[in-house]
Parts: sequence; C-alpha cells; structure tokens
Amino acid sequence: MTKTLSGIKARLSAVTQALKISDLEGKPFTRWRQSQTIQFASELLPLIKPTLIIANKMDLYTATQRHPHVVARVDARRDIEVGQGLNLYLDMEKVHVFEPGETGANLLLADQAVTALG
Repeated sequence: MTKTLSGIKARLSAVTQALKISDLEGKPFTRWRQSQTIQFASELLPLIKPTLIIANKMDLYTATQRHPHVVARVDARRDIEVGQGLNLYLDMEKVHVFEPGETGANLLLADQAVTALG
C-alpha cells in the first residue's frame, strides 16, 4: 500500500500509524468498506500533509544576501522542500524587475512604454 500511496509522499511509518488508528491493520484493502476507506484517509492525510499540484508552475519565495525579496516561478512538479538550498538560473528573456514596495511598477515594462512613446 505504501508504494501505491508514494505519489502523495505517504511513508511506511505514516501508513502503519493510520492503519492502527483506523483499526484496519491486517485487513485487506480490497475488503474495506467505504466508511473504513474514509476513516483511513482522514487519519493518514494529517500525518503526511500532501501537496496537491493544480498547476504546472509555482511561485517560490526566496532571498539572497543582496536581495531580501526574490520570487522565482518554477516547475511545480519539482520536489522542493522548505529550507532546501537551490541553485536558480535566470532566463533574462523572462525576468521582471519591480520597484520596491507591495505594488511596485514593473520597471522593464515602464522602459518599453517610454521607448514606444519616444
């Protein structure tokens, strides 16, 4: 069962614990009633805290020594853990630079607007 649930990162210890709590240890999965399956899932999910991917990109909030607020849009299918060190590479064709502040203007688009007007 752990192999089947590996897609949601269910480790053997979490599956074993959920089976014990649900009183399903040793009972074949194919013989579980719907209520037992729901009980098992409700015990397992808090233990594994799965990440559900609903898009192919995600925003990764990070910082460097010189830049305290960096947001990188990365492939959501990557297995990235909180606190994990990463090497990020910039595609300069897709970089956006904003003025500091919560609603800062996109400085690169402002340059394009001035050039178009000029």
